[in-house]
Amino acid sequence: MATVLVLGAGRMGYACALDLSRSGLEVVLGDAEDRRARETAERLGCSWMTVDVSKDGWTRELPGGLDLVCTALPLPLGYSSIKALVEGGFNVVDISMGGGEDLVPIARTAEKQSCYFMPYAGLAPGLSHFLSGRAYFELGGLDSLSIYVGGLPLDPEGKPLATNLTFSSIAFLEQYVEKSVARKAGKTVRVDPLAETDFLEVPEVGELEYFASGALHSLLDTFPEVQDIAEFTLRWPGHIDQMRLLRNLGLLSKEKVKLDGVEVAPIHVLGSVFEESLARDPRDLVVLMVDAARMEKRIRYLLVQRYDEEQALTAMAITTGFTQSVMAQMVLGGHLPAEDGKVLPEEVGKDPGSFEAASRMLRGRGIHVQRL
Repeated sequence: MATVLVLGAGRMGYACALDLSRSGLEVVLGDAEDRRARETAERLGCSWMTVDVSKDGWTRELPGGLDLVCTALPLPLGYSSIKALVEGGFNVVDISMGGGEDLVPIARTAEKQSCYFMPYAGLAPGLSHFLSGRAYFELGGLDSLSIYVGGLPLDPEGKPLATNLTFSSIAFLEQYVEKSVARKAGKTVRVDPLAETDFLEVPEVGELEYFASGALHSLLDTFPEVQDIAEFTLRWPGHIDQMRLLRNLGLLSKEKVKLDGVEVAPIHVLGSVFEESLARDPRDLVVLMVDAARMEKRIRYLLVQRYDEEQALTAMAITTGFTQSVMAQMVLGGHLPAEDGKVLPEEVGKDPGSFEAASRMLRGRGIHVQRL
């Protein structure tokens, strides 16, 4: 029986650990907060440990015999954590996106250490890349690729900003500030997220609006010949104008201001408010559409995932945590295409055998992708 350490006992880490446990693997749950690690592990019926990834040499305190580590840590901790793990020779499947840092050096280390490193193993990046790889394989290449993805409240009625919060508040707010990277007519460009907005009609859901976002990451390198690649975040209509107002007021700024003699960043204050006001109702909806074209041919994949009342799991946790678990099990099975120690979800999608195996496992967890 393989042993997997899941780092991070939040919603995503819990979902990943839950699925790994159900799949018959031995799970150890690690978190910096002793109480959260213990209480979450008790719910899962697995062992736990306190892990402070900010300490020097923390990987030396990990138990022996670990076959793989799934990292589900906050963005600021992502890069340093996976770097330390790979340097220690651990197989790693990550959903933190490496904190947005360049992951090539970590991949090189993985090759030297003869271990697996799989970044972008969640929803977006993750499933989005997986389906993009499949479209590339089916069409024999791509001319254009557009990804639309969003986590929304199941019922927006009466919700402030017509949204809810199912992951980090700061990561949520940064989407409206940080310029996104896209490729237009063969050139890589940086786009103001709120400068490119429009509406999209989604089957089973209705009309949504979208703005530019930047979780393309490895797709730009994996598909260098694709002339147009972009990703967009989906929201209920009316949301973008409200967020534009908050940004124009300076409430999304990281520049500190003095408040009662204390310097604070407005975005952190707003993030704390959001955690109180927008996280009360976790019932959510996840929509992912991948729209790919080559010459006259077009493929669209659609995933619509809703809050699971029976398991009390958010759609975001299911599509992120369960996907991470599936990818971890694919790694442990040794059947994934790997280059220089790094495994990318789009490469899994491009490989027919790996795609079918992963798709079968995802369907078994209630994650059903339609081809439109």
